[in-house]
Amino acid sequence: MGRELVRSYSMTDSEMLQQSKTFIELAKLDIDELTAVEPSINLSILNSMDEETTSCINDFSSVESKNSISIAKANVDRTMTKCRNEIQLFFFHCKRTFPDIPSITIEFGKREMEKARLNPEKMIRLMNLIITTYDKPSYKEKLDSRLTANFKDRLEELKQELLNASAMLGVAKANRPVETEARIMRFNAVWDFTRNISEIAKIAFRNSFAKQQQYKLYDTPTHKPSQPDQSDNIKTGNEEP
Repeated sequence: MGRELVRSYSMTDSEMLQQSKTFIELAKLDIDELTAVEPSINLSILNSMDEETTSCINDFSSVESKNSISIAKANVDRTMTKCRNEIQLFFFHCKRTFPDIPSITIEFGKREMEKARLNPEKMIRLMNLIITTYDKPSYKEKLDSRLTANFKDRLEELKQELLNASAMLGVAKANRPVETEARIMRFNAVWDFTRNISEIAKIAFRNSFAKQQQYKLYDTPTHKPSQPDQSDNIKTGNEEP
């Protein structure tokens, strides 16, 4: 089993990206001094990382992921409301259709209604029980007469609608860790590049305290642990700069 990917910095994503953006701009101005120490650093690489950092700053996939989950959950909630209303209507008429059978609503699963009200899986099981029991010859004709013949069809349609909505919510939730991991990989790569610039600058400007201060890394959390403002609920790995 693979290990969970964590951030290689302690600050927020936005703070890290802004600091990286600043370092890249400084490095462009000091390219000659930096290249003298590390020939692999050049303007082409800096421009490429500048574009990647800007792209990360404009990465709203976390918001989009949260929105997709919220939309899917709202769809499940709306469908659950429709299911509850129809089942409440069913039990009302069921009891009056068979006044001579005191336990009739129990046979149709009414005892499970409270548990099913807020649980889509249990709601689907309850609807399956109602639909199956409804088809018994001794019940179907009388129920159709009171509820209309297409009522059971309506229950089957709602059950399928709830199945589909629940599946879409599951997909939205399952996709989020994958999207989060891809985003963290990109952000970590930017931070690694920024740290590399800082290390090169320490040597290139070893005789200038002021220049070294320009390239000093600041990687400390600026928010309380109880109030995280990272874009995802992911553990953070701390590394010394």
